[in-house]
Amino acid sequence: AIAKKIDRVIGNRGWFKECRNLQVHFSPPGISNHSSCILQLNRPTYSGARPFMYLNVWASHPSFLGLVKEVWSQPVGGSPLEAVGRKLRMLKPVLKELHRKYFKDLSTACTSLKQDIESQQAILDEDPTNKEARSREK
Repeated sequence: AIAKKIDRVIGNRGWFKECRNLQVHFSPPGISNHSSCILQLNRPTYSGARPFMYLNVWASHPSFLGLVKEVWSQPVGGSPLEAVGRKLRMLKPVLKELHRKYFKDLSTACTSLKQDIESQQAILDEDPTNKEARSREK
């Protein structure tokens, strides 16, 4: 079967007037036959530090719960809300160290796998009848 690209972006005059620096990128189709559409507004870049983000994969590590309990059991002063804030600030470097030791290469591996899948999909997009590319994609 030959694939057709029917995905599109729709906007109105007022929206395009407000969003002058708009770029649209269609990624290669993934599991379904639809392409995701990424709208990029070229806004001023933020130069501050990245916010701390909790990663669910940390909870799968055997020492995670013990590390959290150890930090959380330490006494801190202040109101209950201040105590929570202080404990979270104390927990941040502990979780960063856990990430550095055991999980730092996961994002690189995921990115590499995603690039491999996208390159195979691009080959299939150019020639949907390529049997070798179909078998590699699976």
